[in-house]
Amino acid sequence: MAWDFAAEIHSLANYNADDASTTGTSGEVLSAHATQWLTDGAKEIINQLPAKLKAKCSTISIINATNGTTLDLDGIGDILSVTRLSADSGGYYIPCREVDGKYGDLTNDSTNLTYYATVTDPAFWITSDSSDEAKLFVKPTPTNAQPANAYHITYPTVAFDSTTIANFPDEVEHLVVLYASTKACLYQMNTLQTDAAIDTTALGAITTRLGSANTALSNMATEIGLAKTEAAEIASNTDNSGDFATALTAINTELDKVDEIIVEASDEIDKVDNVIVEGSDEIDKSTGLLDLGETDSEGAVNTALTALKTELDETQGQVDNMHVEIGLANAEVDGISTSLAQALSDTDSSSSNFQQALQGMNGAINKFRADAADPALFGDESTYLTGSSAMTNIKTYLDRAVNYINGDSPEADSDLHQILKDINDQVTAEDIDLAGASMQEAQATLNVAQFELQVVQAHITEWNTMAQTLVSEINSWGAEITGRHAHVNAKATAWGGKISTAQGYMSIANGYAAEVTAKINIANGYIGEINVRLAQAGAKRQESQSRLTAGAAYLQEAASIISNGSAYLSEAQAYIAQASGYASEVGARSTFVGAKMQAVQGHINTANGFSGQASGFIADANGYVAEANARIARANQKYTWYDAQYAKLTAEYARGLAAIKGS
Repeated sequence: MAWDFAAEIHSLANYNADDASTTGTSGEVLSAHATQWLTDGAKEIINQLPAKLKAKCSTISIINATNGTTLDLDGIGDILSVTRLSADSGGYYIPCREVDGKYGDLTNDSTNLTYYATVTDPAFWITSDSSDEAKLFVKPTPTNAQPANAYHITYPTVAFDSTTIANFPDEVEHLVVLYASTKACLYQMNTLQTDAAIDTTALGAITTRLGSANTALSNMATEIGLAKTEAAEIASNTDNSGDFATALTAINTELDKVDEIIVEASDEIDKVDNVIVEGSDEIDKSTGLLDLGETDSEGAVNTALTALKTELDETQGQVDNMHVEIGLANAEVDGISTSLAQALSDTDSSSSNFQQALQGMNGAINKFRADAADPALFGDESTYLTGSSAMTNIKTYLDRAVNYINGDSPEADSDLHQILKDINDQVTAEDIDLAGASMQEAQATLNVAQFELQVVQAHITEWNTMAQTLVSEINSWGAEITGRHAHVNAKATAWGGKISTAQGYMSIANGYAAEVTAKINIANGYIGEINVRLAQAGAKRQESQSRLTAGAAYLQEAASIISNGSAYLSEAQAYIAQASGYASEVGARSTFVGAKMQAVQGHINTANGFSGQASGFIADANGYVAEANARIARANQKYTWYDAQYAKLTAEYARGLAAIKGS
């Protein structure tokens, strides 16, 4: 069973010539294209056949009154010959001589021996009539009784599913298939000039992913800016002029005052011991004098003196206890001063470790945006457009990649979209060589765009490395700040404990002072009793009275000194309370610094997330570029095959025509 023409075309050009669906690129069905190409091929071949083969393609058209006295030549090929019947009956078909169209009307002039036409010497010519249609005229005018026969070439319509061509030489039918196959190759090459998977899906996805990468990088810049703002707030609360350092300095000042006052109180209490000893000595001397006094008062006075001495001895013991408690309180305050000095050494000057850590962290964060910093990862518009940072390089190469695809780069008529349009135009014009060159140009342009994206990826990797280095530096400074913040908090807790302990010791010392005052008041009572009894004595009693007065003066001085010491202790407690207030403020500001540090870390983590997104989008874009490259490579492979097949089929078609013409 012979193949139909559609099957032969498919075997030569891989074209589904029998496909009746409406999936063709031009909107027509593929089988309709095949029919048209076969018909066009038959027409072209007929026009080049030698006369003896053309005769096989001829047919007859009868010209008479019924069919028309002229022959419309639309759709009709070459006129091979024309004959006319010479009589109504018994006549013969006489060949008509051809007359140039411009002399056609002279065939009616009986006086013109050259052009005049008769039934025995008929003529024909071709010209257009008033409707501008080409027509064949015969003279004398044909009638139904004397018709004319026009023998002419007829062009067949060759259906895609045919196996033969009627009224056509069998020896050249294969050339019709070769002609249609060359057109099918051109059609297949033309379909390669556009590919939705490349033009819409891949290239569109590349543009979308690159836009998303730009958005992610912009969001990352915003987060770094927020981290910088938080760090600036930390610095403003911890530098030399900040409230944090001010509060620590105030604590140190107040505790220095406490230390000085407790030393003064201790000095005053130390005087009490000596004064009481001197008072006791005077009373002892008075006791000796009373032994010489009057008998009627000696017993009572001696009893009072014994009780007085007992009270004074007990007073001495209480004074010693008070001195011990004050010494303990002083030791606690000294401990506070030591801890405070350690905390201040971390925070109170620009050379402290705490301040250096904050300045280091702030300096690292400033590098994210400062135009003049090294590296300058973010900044104002110049960082993205005119600076030399990694962000500038990313934007530069990203813009270049987009421009190579659809941005008039390197020239207005040489981006990828324009090249693909040129390929379409060249294939449509059947300029296969130029289309092939344009395909190579498209491949080269896409390779350049992919290279630009690889450079973008390299700069993003560079940016990520620099950003991570700064983040690590910031985190390192943050860890040191957090550690020192915890250290200051621990010291503040220790201050509170020592302040409470010192206040406890001071409270006990005040208790002992009150007890000493009570003992002295009791002793003064006994002195009053002795004074009454001594009033009854003689000169010895007068001397004893003087001694007692001196002793009372010493005791009064001791009471005054104790009062002064208590006043110093009260003042010390006031300073300690004020220092406690400043310590509370230090704790609150330390908590604030910790919260701000968490916020800084949060913004940096978010920025790292956006950086990862940008890298992901770039990776996606590279994936689509690879897909586009693979599809273009496959299209090139197909194009190359169709181009080579077109050349072979064209050569075979030309060889076949040449052979037929030579026969």
